[in-house]
Amino acid sequence: MKKVFLVLLALSLSFMFISCSEDENTVAPTPEPDALEITTGASLTTGYTCSPYRMEMEVTGGTAPYTWALAAGSTLPTGMELSIDGIITGMMESIGNHNFSIVCTDDKSVTDEVAFSLGVEVPANPSIAIFFDEGASVCSGDMGITYPAVLECYAYIMLDGNIATHARGASFKLNLLDSEGNRLDEGDDFIYTTITYPVHVSVPLGSLNSGLAVGFDRAMPYKAPIGICSFSLMLFESFDKMSFEIVRNELEPGATTPVFLDGDYETHNAIGRRAAINY
Repeated sequence: MKKVFLVLLALSLSFMFISCSEDENTVAPTPEPDALEITTGASLTTGYTCSPYRMEMEVTGGTAPYTWALAAGSTLPTGMELSIDGIITGMMESIGNHNFSIVCTDDKSVTDEVAFSLGVEVPANPSIAIFFDEGASVCSGDMGITYPAVLECYAYIMLDGNIATHARGASFKLNLLDSEGNRLDEGDDFIYTTITYPVHVSVPLGSLNSGLAVGFDRAMPYKAPIGICSFSLMLFESFDKMSFEIVRNELEPGATTPVFLDGDYETHNAIGRRAAINY
């Protein structure tokens, strides 16, 4: 009887061992990915005319990597573009509500499409977009303020990805122009009261009205507006319209045009480009 008991115990333990071994070696089936869904809200962040804009699309589920594109028949506001990795960038030119649809496609060719609405307004304070591409333009409008007045302004570089993918610095001078394109001289009509720089500007030299050169502490990608500086502009008299003109940095030896340096330290000219301003 004792022997029978030992044999049964041994068999029982063997079955338990085999059962556990089989459980450990069992491969669980690969779960299906969650449904692909664009999670960016249908109403995008408000944009402002002549001001840099950046919005990154968001998605959940599906299988990475994802590819983004405009739906058939859809167009973005003039001056804007959508990259294949889902980033809307550019400078908007016209006010109003702009409607379009965007499609996201995952690695398994599964798609999701969402309709978006993007409102564009005129900003309360001026913003300047400095361009180094063929799409540069000048935006201006009626001031409608009491003088003397202090306006807060912001300068950016907007790179064209077909020219350079990164920037290491920039060198230029800003001229304030009246409605007829005549240069206004600092002191009689206006003055720059302050100028500040973002943290990535590591080497600022000169000033906006005499020539400014800046260096960045790292290569800055073209997909986002690159901040150069912010400054206060005090106007002593009313101008129906005004704009900023980008010209060469007079303090930089040998400079003949506004320039910027890309990530490979290659110099690019910006001949005849103008800034954009609205107020």
